[in-house]
Amino acid sequence: GLGQLVVPVPIQELVFRSGPKAAEMDNFPSGLYFAKDSIELLPETTELLPPLGKAFSEENYVVRLEGHVDKDENPDLAGQRAVRVRDLLIELGVPRTKMRPQSCKALHPLSRTKHAVNRRVELHIL
Repeated sequence: GLGQLVVPVPIQELVFRSGPKAAEMDNFPSGLYFAKDSIELLPETTELLPPLGKAFSEENYVVRLEGHVDKDENPDLAGQRAVRVRDLLIELGVPRTKMRPQSCKALHPLSRTKHAVNRRVELHIL
């Protein structure tokens, strides 16, 4: 299996300590979540973008934007979600060269029962 081929690598994931989130995400952290079968962020999560844009513009971060889908969605949406977040951050002044969108498809679910939390983009500092 994949477990024999994987070498653990420490990563720095950006995690939101607080922020708005949909009721269905109650037991999960705030983050960049999407409606089912959509590349548009949930309205509750768009408020998180301006502080991110400011931080990425001021700091010398290069960030991997990992797009995810739930198991019932088209896997191509994962990459499209990462690109959508990149484009929104570009509109906020973040240079394109500081962001690397990537598709993780449905390979890393946060929950097997609450599919909404699997429709997300995670941010990892490179």
